Amino acid sequence: MYSTCLFCMRSLGHNSLIPSFPVGTRLAFDSAQGRLWATCKHCGGWNLTPVETRWEAIEECERLYRTTPTRIATNQIGLAQVRDGTELIRIGKPLRSEFAAWRYGAQFAKRRTKQVAIAGVGLAAAGSFAIAGLAVGASVLVVGVALVLNGHAALYGRPRSLICLASLPDGDVARIRMGDLTGTRLVPDSLSPFALELAYEGGRATVTGSAAANIAAILFRHVNRYGAPPQLVQDSVVALGLRGTPDAYLRSIARIEADGVSTDSASDREQLIGSPVDGLFALSPVQRLACEMALNETSEWTAGQAELRELEQRWREAEEIAAIADNLFVPKAITDALERLRTRA
Repeated sequence: MYSTCLFCMRSLGHNSLIPSFPVGTRLAFDSAQGRLWATCKHCGGWNLTPVETRWEAIEECERLYRTTPTRIATNQIGLAQVRDGTELIRIGKPLRSEFAAWRYGAQFAKRRTKQVAIAGVGLAAAGSFAIAGLAVGASVLVVGVALVLNGHAALYGRPRSLICLASLPDGDVARIRMGDLTGTRLVPDSLSPFALELAYEGGRATVTGSAAANIAAILFRHVNRYGAPPQLVQDSVVALGLRGTPDAYLRSIARIEADGVSTDSASDREQLIGSPVDGLFALSPVQRLACEMALNETSEWTAGQAELRELEQRWREAEEIAAIADNLFVPKAITDALERLRTRA
């Protein structure tokens, strides 16, 4: 059982009232879909829990939620705080916009607060450097260049910052830095919603399939490190909804990046923004957020499909065992007669 956030690697904390899943101080659960997430209090990320630890914990969450008097709820989503301080988010069948507000609103708000503070400190330091430089007689050009570089770093991150390691199709491990995101793109792929043209330290590679989705999910968290205000989150949900499914949206973004023009005339907010940089940063704020949402939903849908395959296999094994067990108490003459009747039929 994991105890750290899959996104920021910090502790998820623990609770004392759910013995089957004591990890996490904020749990979101969907009884109908059989989903349980541990929500990180540091970055707001929703960590989908392993299937083998989930079912009993969901029942315990449901019981605790129903017996807790103080709740905040809409028609389909509710929030309750139980005795040990653990928060429970109960999910019914919300509209996509309502679910996105609960899932991404706090997450993007945390990022926004943190990064604005960091950028503010950096720009203040750059301003102090500029004043000091002018005071000692440095040229206006040198000071101006320093201010531009610091401003660019505040917007797009420091190019040499290492953000992740990624396995490549040839077995090598790529070191991806912040500056590489300007050379990385989603491109069309015949077998998947998109392929990832990945720039990394020392080269370029094209990654496809689930590996591309996993790497892209990490990269978009850094592209979207400034988070977003609630209205921008809602605009991104609308853009995602116009395409119908997360895969369809990612496929459309791959086409946009390949062609340079949006094919969705219904929303001019999805046009490329004429950024001074390329790659993932050249997408509009709406597109960046919607891509991160789509990648999250796709990864959880894939996990759900794997669970269904596992359950189907277990069901087949159970059926075989049940058939053997049932036949232990039936005389062989009767089973032979039944088999003859089946063959004749």
